[in-house]
Amino acid sequence: MKDVLRKINKIYGVRGVILVGADGLPIASDLAEGEDESTLGAVASSVASALSGTLQRLAQGQLTRFVMNGSGGSVVLLPVASALLLTLVRKDANMGMILIELDEKATELAALFSS
Repeated sequence: MKDVLRKINKIYGVRGVILVGADGLPIASDLAEGEDESTLGAVASSVASALSGTLQRLAQGQLTRFVMNGSGGSVVLLPVASALLLTLVRKDANMGMILIELDEKATELAALFSS
């Protein structure tokens, strides 16, 4: 898993990535120094839970991807098997290319969960 996270972190514009369980506990990460795994894990879990509940109430199905844009960059949250992949993205990044790469890497990670 760590190898896949390293590949994600090498994508131009990505500044960190963490894989967390549904409970918010970190499974693996490749984060810049100073990023707090525990905080990011808790945030990922909390956001995913709120989004899933909202989607259910609105009859929109399951969460497949969430992108949050801020003035300093973006955050991408992807469900992967029974876990969550949270990726921090710089504001100058090509988000379209990053999303394509993340979908591919999420498939790789999901395969690791099933093996």
